[in-house]
Amino acid sequence: MQDSAAFKHRKTNSLLQSVKISHKKGLGRKLLIAVLLISSIFTIFQASYQLYQDYKLGLNEVDRQFEQIHLSYNQALARSIWEVDDEASRIIATGILSLSNVEYVNVNEQTDEGEIEILSLLTNNTENLTSKSYPLTIKEEGDVTLVGKLSLKISLAPLYSDLLDKLIFILIFQTIKTFSVSILIFAIFHYLVTQHLIKMSEFSQSIDIDNLDDKLILKRNKSNTKDELDQMVQALNNSKEIMKKMLASNVSSKHLRFELDETQKQEALNTQHRMQIELKNAELSEMIETLKETQEQLISSEKMALLGNMVKGVAHELNTPIGVSITGVSHLKAEGARVFKLFEKGAMTKTDLIGFFEETQHLSKSIDISLQKAAELIQSFKLVSVEQHQDASGIFNLHQNFDDITKSLQHTFKARNIQIQNDIPEHIEITSYPGIFYQIYTNLINNASLHAFENTDHGVIRVRAVVIDELLTLEFSDDGKGMPKEVLDQLLVPFFTTKRGSGGSGLGMSIVDTLVRDKLKGKMTITSEEGKGTKYTIIVKTNA
Repeated sequence: MQDSAAFKHRKTNSLLQSVKISHKKGLGRKLLIAVLLISSIFTIFQASYQLYQDYKLGLNEVDRQFEQIHLSYNQALARSIWEVDDEASRIIATGILSLSNVEYVNVNEQTDEGEIEILSLLTNNTENLTSKSYPLTIKEEGDVTLVGKLSLKISLAPLYSDLLDKLIFILIFQTIKTFSVSILIFAIFHYLVTQHLIKMSEFSQSIDIDNLDDKLILKRNKSNTKDELDQMVQALNNSKEIMKKMLASNVSSKHLRFELDETQKQEALNTQHRMQIELKNAELSEMIETLKETQEQLISSEKMALLGNMVKGVAHELNTPIGVSITGVSHLKAEGARVFKLFEKGAMTKTDLIGFFEETQHLSKSIDISLQKAAELIQSFKLVSVEQHQDASGIFNLHQNFDDITKSLQHTFKARNIQIQNDIPEHIEITSYPGIFYQIYTNLINNASLHAFENTDHGVIRVRAVVIDELLTLEFSDDGKGMPKEVLDQLLVPFFTTKRGSGGSGLGMSIVDTLVRDKLKGKMTITSEEGKGTKYTIIVKTNA
């Protein structure tokens, strides 16, 4: 009897050893390393592409500077060469050399024998230069005559410096972001999977003949459907139950071997289940990463689309003041030439001189007003375009913050007779993220333009604000067509849009809701009724 008991004890210990598992490989650590590696590779490709695009834009800007210099100075240089006025040519060339990044100016005169150099000016900088040459022509009595050639060299050093600064910023920002996201994924994976696998591993290793009545129970939220972990727990508990029955029954050796075979089969199933769990977890991690990357790309595309519309509007608004300024300068130039001719002929009267001074004063005032308006538009656009790509917190004036956006977008609404009323008190200042407020305003305004004022040529958008007990209540409303309840209920659902294929991405309002909740730690409510407009109420802290 003792030999039989010892035999059964040895068999049991052998069976227990066969079901023990190890968790020393560190699935979570491997997942973290994989996420960091993949994210780093993606970051490198993204940064390279962005810098390449910025480099192309920089070269285009240099080409525009070349063309602008040619258009601005062609007539003056050609005239000075035609009139053999070398001093005027030198003054004009010196003025060109003083322009931003211009490092070399060369002017040649076209003669029957070929080109003759009139002058050549250059700075001490001889590195990172790009050059272009332009013919200098003059139009006399309908005929265009080639009188010379203008050669220019512009430095690319500022462009390279800007690209280096952007590269450093992208690498630092992406490194911090990638590390944070990876840690979050690691924590979620540990919470949902790893800690339970560790517990199952420890449970398996602790199986002994004296604790066969103990059951494995995982601390998880109850669900109506069983997943792989539940199946694993059930398999382990079933294995222990089988062991208990084997020890409790007095069966023959043949029957005992049969039970051992069954237990080994169960262990094989357990191993298969573990492999399935690992495979599912790997697929889940890959899916999560893909979804995160897709979301970031869509949000970035949404921001760039909004910024593109803003650029288009600002460019259109700049046409008027710049056009007025160019007309004024042209007229002033013509008047100056006329008075100078009178002076040369000795036919200038006091009346001519006084009239010239009055005309000059009037044109100067008009040009000054137009250029101030252009400068204000450019400053507003610079504030908006820069702040929309920064997450820095600071003190700012809420009224001015909204004004900056309306100045950049006013062209779009002016053409459709849509008024934007800024009823925010001018004294309200808060400590928060101005760039996020710009994004919220832009999305709400564009959403109203696309949906609220569809098929209409007039409307009013009104923004109000009040601060009570360090809480800012911001109310954004329009008198558009409103929306039905079924649309209102899904308004904040990502990718939901009633304008699929007509300019709507379905992300605008979802982005606003995410910014208010996650970044500003506030809340947003929406009320709307068909035919009575829509109102968005945002409540956030004044000190974020």
